[in-house]
Amino acid sequence: MRLKILVVDDEPQFERLMRQRFRKRLRNEEFEFIFAENGQHALQQLEKHPDIDLILSDINMPVMDGLEFLQNLHQQGLYQKTIIVSAYGDLKNIRAAMNMGAYDFVTKPINFEDLEQTIQKAIREIQWVREAEQQKEQLLFLQKELSIAQNIQQSIIPTNFEAFSDGHPFSLYGSMTPAKEVGGDFYDFFWLRDSRLVLTMADVSGKGMPAALFMAVSRTLLRAIGHQVDSPEACLEKVNQLLWQENETGMFVTVFYAILDLEQQQLTYCSAGHNPPYLLHANGQLQCLEDAQHLALGIAEEVSYAFRQIPFKVGDLLLLFTDGLTEAVSSGEDMFGESQLEAFLSQQAGTPPQQLVQQIIAEVHKFRGDQSASDDLSMLAIRMEQ
Repeated sequence: MRLKILVVDDEPQFERLMRQRFRKRLRNEEFEFIFAENGQHALQQLEKHPDIDLILSDINMPVMDGLEFLQNLHQQGLYQKTIIVSAYGDLKNIRAAMNMGAYDFVTKPINFEDLEQTIQKAIREIQWVREAEQQKEQLLFLQKELSIAQNIQQSIIPTNFEAFSDGHPFSLYGSMTPAKEVGGDFYDFFWLRDSRLVLTMADVSGKGMPAALFMAVSRTLLRAIGHQVDSPEACLEKVNQLLWQENETGMFVTVFYAILDLEQQQLTYCSAGHNPPYLLHANGQLQCLEDAQHLALGIAEEVSYAFRQIPFKVGDLLLLFTDGLTEAVSSGEDMFGESQLEAFLSQQAGTPPQQLVQQIIAEVHKFRGDQSASDDLSMLAIRMEQ
């Protein structure tokens, strides 16, 4: 660390003493001295050299004394650490300078060992301030980067619910709330060539930026492969192979993948270790879509997945979600759980998807109370209409 020091004193021999005493520091470029003969000259030097770190200033000087100089520093918003150098008998003015914000003082005739120790103490504090400023800048940069990442992540999660379902016999609504700035949950929906509708819900292991990056890769692969194959199990098997081949991090993603045939009113689905969704029938009956316990994607190379088919009739509503819902924790460390979710859903026959999702979010917030979210929370609800 190179310290730039402004020395303010009207005695010409003081400059020679300073250069002689600290010649080794100057030679090693640890110190750089800038000299001024009074407070007014010092202000001019500060204007020329705004990167000055430390000021050594006498009090009794012509034109502008040290006290007036300190006052001008504060008026101009300059807060360099100032060490007052003055005669021992000038304690009244030294005290006034300290009250005006001077960092420390040494008395004349100067004990240079004392002065060097005082400068060293100031250097340590200046270093702390610089490190704190660097950490603040790094934090602000990371916050900016996270904000950009959050916007990017939110932009790839579809929210065009009304436009997407316009002219089709269904309504849907989704929500994704990360526990941190970015998360590993995602849902998706898109059309296949034959007007069948794909619905996915996924949860990446871990939190934060690594999970968000793995989430983006997983979503892209599910979409790309989903357009190439005709069945949920084939899509999951292919995506699993691709994720496993390049997965040096050991991360994985649980996925529920379904294809809704609107003409046949049939849902074909497959799960890769994901929470089973709930099917709320038009008559109020609640059905949990249990599936074989297949591995999550990215854990092993060769994994076979099996599909199931169920009717999906007018008035039926399907709720996909991540474990941030059922594993939400209250201040008393209780979990929201499947039983509480089932009890709530059993009373929601006929509730539109948007209203249902928003009501569940409200129930979870009420359940958590002051407890902060420990996991991402995502839901996607779709109901077959007339």
